[in-house]
This record gives sequence, structure tokens and C-alpha cells, in this order.
Amino acid sequence: MSVVTYTNNYSQVFHHTGVDVSPDEHAAARVQEYRVATVEACKHDPDVGSIQYGTVKGDGVGNQWAIVFNEEKYNIIVHYDVRTKTTFGKRKRKIGYTLQLTVVQECRPMLGNAGDKPPRRIGVSLV
Repeated sequence: MSVVTYTNNYSQVFHHTGVDVSPDEHAAARVQEYRVATVEACKHDPDVGSIQYGTVKGDGVGNQWAIVFNEEKYNIIVHYDVRTKTTFGKRKRKIGYTLQLTVVQECRPMLGNAGDKPPRRIGVSLV
């Protein structure tokens, strides 16, 4: 059995007030949360033995598939970034942006994989 590949496209609009980070920094934090959530979701699949998504790694309960996630497209479209200061000098921002992400899921068979059951497509929400 050879490598099985799935491509997942995600797009999410974010609007936040009262934050003190740029849209790029906020999007980077969201993508890191997405990576962790994806690895956690893979751990619950009974056929997955090893998971890697960037720097986040995990071990599943199974021994059939090793899954590696790669980001092909990472795009941020900033709609607005309004910076203000309060009377006490604290900075606040209103940010709005669209995050577009294309993730490739590569599933490689592990030793002892009979190949009778293809792996699942793993997807979680960006929110």
C-alpha cells in the first residue's frame, strides 16, 4: 500500500476588539491552536500510530498509519486594523481578517499494515 494524500482547504473570517496584537500575530496563534487540535483529533483514531504537524507531534493508539500534515498555502487578508490608545496609555486594536489555509494530509502505512482500510480524512475547525 502506498501513501494516501488528502487536501483540506480552510477559510475563516475573524473579527476581534480589545486585542493588542496585529492580525498576523493573531493568525499565527490561531494556526498553532489548529495544529494542536488536529494532532489531538488524530490521537482518537484507532488506526493512527504516529502524527506530526509542524513542530507538534503525537502518538496514537493504533499501528496502521503514520500521518504527516503540511501547510501548502497560508494567506491572510486584512480587512481592518484600527489602533487606539485609552486615556491611561493602554493600546487596543480592532482587527478583522480572513485566514486561508491549505493543509495536505499524508498518510503513510506503518509496519504490519494490511492495507485493507484506508485512513480517515482528519479535519477540525479553525475557530
